[in-house]
Formats: sequence, structure tokens, C-alpha cells
Amino acid sequence: MKEDVLGSLYDKFGIEVEEGEFVFVERQSSDCAYIIYEGKARILKFMKNAQKVLAVLGKGAIVGEMGVITNAPRSASMQALTPLKLIKLSRENLFYIVDKCPDFAWELAVILAKRLANADKEILEYRFHDIRFRALRYLLALVNRRTEEFTLLDLEDNLGISAEETKKLIAFLEKNKLIERREDEDVYFIKDPQKIKDLRILLGKQEK
Repeated sequence: MKEDVLGSLYDKFGIEVEEGEFVFVERQSSDCAYIIYEGKARILKFMKNAQKVLAVLGKGAIVGEMGVITNAPRSASMQALTPLKLIKLSRENLFYIVDKCPDFAWELAVILAKRLANADKEILEYRFHDIRFRALRYLLALVNRRTEEFTLLDLEDNLGISAEETKKLIAFLEKNKLIERREDEDVYFIKDPQKIKDLRILLGKQEK
């Protein structure tokens, strides 16, 4: 967005936030969007009882527009990394600017499209990370039972995943030399049971 437009918006809707202060927190109702005029902020989200930094944003970044448009609760938190100057836009003001400023409307549309694409990608990546974790627990259970063979169907049934996710998981396990396929059979076996046992400490830490 052009500097003169940002300056004009800040004159009308500007607020200041101190370093370390939260602008909004996850699960709050979404009543406004923000444009960073000066400073930096980080976007945080709770995942497995810990806060993960999703992004660090600077001047010109638009934050919170998804919730304002969809009326959904905040999907993440925003915290000031430095003293911030923000343009605070209510739903009415946001739609007014979109109506009166075609350049801003186009920029917002591009940002929304990118956010949706990135959100879908992150959800898929996070889900695959969780699938790998559950797969290692499953393999550890097999080792403990001294039943070290399984089929693709066993994985699908025990982990509750699709055939496509199973193929991706098998590729990951084979790449890391945890499993191997028996020749001329749709049966896999654990290549190194001791390596699976050694993962027990890691699994224990992840579950805390």
C-alpha cells in the first residue's frame, strides 16, 4: 500500500501499542483488523501446549482481516515485538475503505488468497507431523509385542488415515530406514527394532 494512503489511514484510525503487549489473543472475538504502520509484531498460536511463532510481520502487513470478514474468533495471537503504530479498522471501516479504494481492495484480495493457501498447507504439514508421531508409537507397540510385521491396511486401520496418507508415511519410514518391504509381498517389517526402542524417550517427551 502507498505511503501516503497508509499515513492518511493512520491519521484517522491510528493507535499505539507498547513492546510486549498483546494486540489480541487467540480465540477472542474478531471485531477489527490491523495494518502495521510502524514496528514489528509476531503472530503466535498454541500447538500441543506450547506457543509457536507463525510469523514476524512489519510495516504494511494486514492482520486479523480473516476474522473480521468471516466473523470467526481469532485463530492466533498478535504480540508487539517493538513499539507499534497500528491502523485499527473496524468491520465497517474496512469495508468502507475496500469500497472507496480499489487498490486496497485488490491488495486485500491477494493477501486473503495467499493466507488461505498457506493455512491449508500448514494444516496438511501439521497433520502429517502428527501422523508420523502416531506411526512411531504404533511401531513401538509392535516391537513390544514382538510382532514386527504389518500391512498397509494395518496402518490405515490403526492410525485412521487415508490410502494417500499411508503411501506418504511409508515413504518417510523407508527413507529413514525404519521399515522394509518383503519381496513379492504387501507386508512390511521393522528393519531395526532397537532403533524403534531408542525412540521411546523422544515419544515420551512429545506426549508431555
